[in-house]
Amino acid sequence: GIMDLPQIKEYHPRLAEIRDVARLHFCIPSVEAQIIEAHLVSAGSALVMADAFMQGEIKNAFAIIRPPGHHAMTVSHGNRGF
Repeated sequence: GIMDLPQIKEYHPRLAEIRDVARLHFCIPSVEAQIIEAHLVSAGSALVMADAFMQGEIKNAFAIIRPPGHHAMTVSHGNRGF
């Protein structure tokens, strides 16, 4: 399978902190009330990938991350999703 290829490496997520999510969603009141653990795992996965890239451990990356959250909705807080 694809995981047998030497150039493919799997990284395990870490939990992001609520402040990591709130930093990007500063216009949403009480972010803490809307976040569940799945959101923190999803955001943490992106952070692990970004850290590996910034440290030069990887040259490129692709992440399949769930849940899509409010970006999958038609309209969220006045902004369009996809």
